[in-house]
Amino acid sequence: IRDIGVTGVQTCALPIFFECSRRLVGTFAVLIVLLLVAEVRADVRLPGFFSDHMVFQQQQPIKIWGWAEAGEQVKVELGKASVQTKAGEDGRWMVELPAMKASNDATTLKVVGENRLELKDILIGEVWLCSGQSNMEWTVNRSTNAKEEIANGNHPLIRHAKMAHRPSMVPLDDIPSTWQVCSPETVANFTACGYYMRSEEHTSELQSRQ
Repeated sequence: IRDIGVTGVQTCALPIFFECSRRLVGTFAVLIVLLLVAEVRADVRLPGFFSDHMVFQQQQPIKIWGWAEAGEQVKVELGKASVQTKAGEDGRWMVELPAMKASNDATTLKVVGENRLELKDILIGEVWLCSGQSNMEWTVNRSTNAKEEIANGNHPLIRHAKMAHRPSMVPLDDIPSTWQVCSPETVANFTACGYYMRSEEHTSELQSRQ
């Protein structure tokens, strides 16, 4: 448009410029309206630490929660279990699935509202909260025989999720984290204390099944 004003005929350049400006303004207005409409609708979502590869505690009712549009119908499926609920006025929802037995067979968590979420490779087993001071943050790559342990760290039934430091005076229901499958590529940054205790049990379980 600037080139038209400089090199074109002046009596034509300004009307073309103004016409282009009106069209651009109209286009921007449509885009802004569409963006606002998209932001108003709240997609169903889960807490930040719900991800592929996560583990739910065995033999205990499984609580799953999240957020959606107020009044939105939400259906949750985990394996063969299924339950429905409706988001409250504040957009929050929660369901409780029946307790399940531990299994080496992974399943899928499905959450369906106006949109659809699928978390894959979900296990039912033991969930350990490794909480404490720096001893729990001591990682495998800083431990004795770290090189050997990392090379042999192929334990796909062991999963790890590290929670960031989030000081709070009240319980938090939404914090970011990602579950990782134990492998030579990931185990280096696992909590050493939790990893060594679980890997010993894991090895004993595998040997007992042989």
